[in-house]
Amino acid sequence: MDRYTPLFLAWAGAAALFLASQPVPAAEDLPLNGISHVTFRVSDLEKARGFYTGVLGFPQCFDLKKKDGSLFLIVLKVNDDQYIEILPNLKPGENERMTHISLVTASAESLYQKFVEAVCSRCPCGRRAVTARARCN
Repeated sequence: MDRYTPLFLAWAGAAALFLASQPVPAAEDLPLNGISHVTFRVSDLEKARGFYTGVLGFPQCFDLKKKDGSLFLIVLKVNDDQYIEILPNLKPGENERMTHISLVTASAESLYQKFVEAVCSRCPCGRRAVTARARCN
């Protein structure tokens, strides 16, 4: 895995949100091995932690702090290869809860090309550029 693969995987997760509603190549054509992690923003961290640990049974692995010591995110273990990250920064009135999905692939370049082809050819704004968040603004 080269140094650009993690960055690409984060981008690919964002692109996957757009592609979910678009016709894409058959699954056997995509070099996907699975999902590494997904990240959600929440307004009530303790309520979310209670749901994921108490109801779903996912243990909290660790948390990350900001430089000022405040909580940045918590990480919950789904299995040995998959995690859920929770960011406690959803403000009232905001609706963007999922920030990204990180995919696992054996061929980042091939997966990147498939996403570029799908996003660029189907983007309703008509632009040919692919943005970091795969949005048409």
